[in-house]
Amino acid sequence: MKLQPRFNAPRQIVATYAGPKSEGKAQDGMVSVNWMIDPPVDRTEALSHGMLSYLLAGNPAAPLRKALTESGLGEGMTGGGIGSGLRQPMASFGMKGIDAADAEKVEALILLRLAQIAEQGFPADQLEAAINTFEFSLRENNTGSYPRGMTYMFTAMGTGCMAGIRSSRWPLRGLWRASKPRRPRGISAEEISRLFLDNSHRTTVTLSADPEQGAREVAEEVARLAAVRQGLDGAALEAVVAETEKLKALQESVDDPAELAKIPTLTLADLPRESRTLPIEIGTLADTKLFYHDLPTLGIVYLDLGFDLHVLDKELLPYLPLFGRALLQTGTSKQDFVSLTQRIGRSTGGIAQHRGLSARQGSDGSAAWFFLSGKAVPDKHEEMLAIMGDVLLDARLDNRERFRQMALEEKAGFETRLVPGGNAIVDTRLKSGLTEAGWIAEQSGGVSYLGFLRDLVQRIDSDWASVEAALVRIRDTLFQRGHMVVNVTADGSLWGRAKGEIESFLGRLPNGTPAFADWSVDLAPKSEGLIIPAQVNYVGKGANLRALGFELTGASSVALKFLNTTYLWDKVRVQGGAYGGSSRFDLTSGNFSFLSYRDPNLLKTLDAYDRAAKALNAGIGESDLTRSIIGVIGDIDGYEFPDAKGYSSMWRQLTGTTDAIRQQRRDEVLGTNAADFKRLAEAVDAVARHGHVVVLGGEAAITAANETRPWLLKVSKVL
Repeated sequence: MKLQPRFNAPRQIVATYAGPKSEGKAQDGMVSVNWMIDPPVDRTEALSHGMLSYLLAGNPAAPLRKALTESGLGEGMTGGGIGSGLRQPMASFGMKGIDAADAEKVEALILLRLAQIAEQGFPADQLEAAINTFEFSLRENNTGSYPRGMTYMFTAMGTGCMAGIRSSRWPLRGLWRASKPRRPRGISAEEISRLFLDNSHRTTVTLSADPEQGAREVAEEVARLAAVRQGLDGAALEAVVAETEKLKALQESVDDPAELAKIPTLTLADLPRESRTLPIEIGTLADTKLFYHDLPTLGIVYLDLGFDLHVLDKELLPYLPLFGRALLQTGTSKQDFVSLTQRIGRSTGGIAQHRGLSARQGSDGSAAWFFLSGKAVPDKHEEMLAIMGDVLLDARLDNRERFRQMALEEKAGFETRLVPGGNAIVDTRLKSGLTEAGWIAEQSGGVSYLGFLRDLVQRIDSDWASVEAALVRIRDTLFQRGHMVVNVTADGSLWGRAKGEIESFLGRLPNGTPAFADWSVDLAPKSEGLIIPAQVNYVGKGANLRALGFELTGASSVALKFLNTTYLWDKVRVQGGAYGGSSRFDLTSGNFSFLSYRDPNLLKTLDAYDRAAKALNAGIGESDLTRSIIGVIGDIDGYEFPDAKGYSSMWRQLTGTTDAIRQQRRDEVLGTNAADFKRLAEAVDAVARHGHVVVLGGEAAITAANETRPWLLKVSKVL
C-alpha cells in the first residue's frame, strides 16, 4: 500500500541517552511515534480509546504489535497506544533495540500498518475477542489489592476533572455494562484516521546510546555549579552555607510530639485480635490434589493448575519464563498464535501463567511451582478447559521464529527494567546465595537470567535443536498429575456445575509421577559491584539471620516497620538524597536485606545500614510503637479480591503456613515490646559485621568504593 500525502512531515527529535554501545550492529537505539489527541468527550469515547489501544497493540497478536515484532527491525515494542491518565491525552507506538539508522523504517511501518488497518478494518474474531475481554473486565472489576471503594472514588474524581466529559449524577455511569456492549463508535477507519493518520500533532523521537553521555552530563553540571560559585561574593557564600546548615538541622530535627498527636489514628483496641481465615476444602479430584474455596465471585470461576518445579533438572530452570510465554504465544498444531489469542479473548476472562516461589516453613527447601490460571463464566467453563489443555499439551514449542521474537523481547525488557527496578535486582542477587528459593529466583529472574537470555538469543540461531529439546523436556516432565494441584475459587452453585467438567479435564492429562531432581547447589554469598550506565546506585546489604543464629518473631516486623519509617527514611532518603531506603525480613526463610533506590551514595549508605542497630537500641515511644503495630497489622490484613483470597489460601498450604502459625505471628505483633526491638538490633548488628553487599550502579561510584575500601566488591559489567 502506498503512503498517502496526508502523512505530513512530523517534528523530528534526535537525541542520545547514557548507555553502552552494542558490539557489531548498533542495536541500542529507540524510536517512538507520538501524537497529541483531543480529550474524549464522554465515557463511551474514553472506553473506545482503551479498546482501540488494545486492538492495535494490547496483546502479542494485535496487528500493529505483531507487525513491529516480526519486522526484524528491533527487539521489542515500546508504547502501548492511547494514554488516558493526563488532561492532554497522548498516543505512542515505537520500538527499542533498533539500529538508530532504521528509525525512519520503523516510523514508516507504524504509519503504513495504521493505514492498512483503517482501510481493511479489524477481523470479526478480533473485535469479538476485544469486546468480550473488556466486558469481562468491567463485570469483574478486579481491583487487585486496592480497595474497590477507593478505586470508585478515584475513577469518579478522574472523570469529573477531565474537561469535556460531562458528569452525571453518578460519575461512574457507563463503566458498568450488564449486557454485551455494542461495538464502540471509536473502532472505525474514521476514528483511526482522526487520531493518527490525519493528526498533524505528531512527533517522532529517536534515541541512540552514547557511553559518554553520562560523563558529559556530570561535567556540564560541575561546570554550571562552578560558574554559579564564581558569581557569588563572600556574603552570598555565607548565606548558602547558613541555608544548608538550616536545612540539615530541619532534616535531623525530631517532630514535635504535640503536633504528631493531632493526627487522627487508630488505637490498638481498634485492631481485631483474631487472624482472618479463609474457607478451604482439601481433597482430591481425578487422583489430583484439590483445594476449593467457597467465596462470592460474581458468577466467575477462578482456576489455578499448579505443577511442582522440583521435577525439573536445575539447568532447565532459566527457560521457565520464556517457556511459560511460549505456551500461550506460539499457537498449537490446530491454531496459530493469533487465532489462539483471539480464542482466549472470546471465551474467557484471560488465561495466564506465572511461577510461585518461596521458602517453606521449617525446611531448608522451597515451594517452587508453575501455574496456569484461567477465569470464565459458567457457560464458558468447558471451552476454557479445552484451551488450557491445548496450551499445556499441544503448544508449538517448535515455533523457532516466534520463540526468537519472544527471547529478544524478554532480553530487551529485562535490560530496560534494570535501572527503574534496580532495587529488586539487587535484592534477588543478595538472596541468591542464602537459600534455595533465592537461588531459583536468581536463575529465572536475576542478573544470571540476563546472561542466560543473551546466550539463548545466540543459540536459537546456532543450535535451535538443543533449545527446542529443552522446552519439550520441560513440558513432558512437568505436566504430569502426580505432582499437580488444582485450586478452584467460586461460590457453591458454580462449583457444583464446574466440578464435573474439571474432573473430566484432569482425566485427560498424563498421570505420571516423575522423581524430584537434584537441586543441590553451593550457596556462597559474595559481595559484588554490578556496573550499569547510571548516575545513581542501588545499594544492598544482607544476610540470613537464621544462619547467624537468630530466630526472630512476628514482633520483629514491628521493629522493622519503625526502622523503615524513621531511621532509614531520614538517613538514606531525606539526608542521603536517595529516592528510597528500606529493609526487608522474611520470617519463613530468615533472609534480611537493606536496600536503597536511586541512590547518589554508596559507602555513605552502607555506613547508615551499619548504624541501624544503634537506632533500634535507642528505644521507641508509646505512640511510635502503636503506629508501627497498626502499620504491620494493616499489611497483614491487606485487601484481597476473591480470586486472590483463594490463591493465598492455597499458597499457605504449599508453603506450610498454617492458620496456627499466622495467629501466633499476629499475637506476637500485637504484643510487641522494647525487648523485641533489642532482639532485632542484635540481629541487625550481626548483618553489619557479617552481611554481604551487592551494588548495582555506575562504574565511577563502584570503582571509588573499591579504592576507599579495597576488595569490598567483586566487579562485573551487567550493561
